Amino acid sequence: MLIANGHLIPAENPAGRAGVTTASVEAEQTWRANATIRARSARCLKNTINWF
Repeated sequence: MLIANGHLIPAENPAGRAGVTTASVEAEQTWRANATIRARSARCLKNTINWF
């Protein structure tokens, strides 16, 4: 879901295995640690709308 909504960036390692970039995981961790309730609610609503 985080990849589909653009919060994590997909990547492949040299062996061709799928994953996400370290930078995008760190950015997501930082956002979650600092996001207000209002920002979390807005993101949830936006992600839900994008899912449909």
